[in-house]
Amino acid sequence: MHLIEELESLLANEESMFRAQLMREDVARLKTLVDLAGHHADREAYVKAGTYIGWTNGDIRTHELLEELVPLLQAVHAYALGGRTPELDIAVRDAWDAFHIARMRKLIHCL
Repeated sequence: MHLIEELESLLANEESMFRAQLMREDVARLKTLVDLAGHHADREAYVKAGTYIGWTNGDIRTHELLEELVPLLQAVHAYALGGRTPELDIAVRDAWDAFHIARMRKLIHCL
């Protein structure tokens, strides 16, 4: 998945400890999502399994991100089980961008 590769590349040059830690956690979460797809062919079961894997601290506020998280989970599931095509890779990236923006807005409001 190009998104994982991109985050790992950005991580190598990240100076902010906060951003670097978030990127490490995101890479781990994305890898977990790809692995989960192999165990959950059913999309609904996959979304349920992928929703609470630490998207927010203790997943306390993850429910606030469901509008953007569910499309990301669906895109990763489609990518992982659908042949990992460039089109599905782009769909993951688009869903990630929307999720990441929403999550950053939520995190900033927590500070």
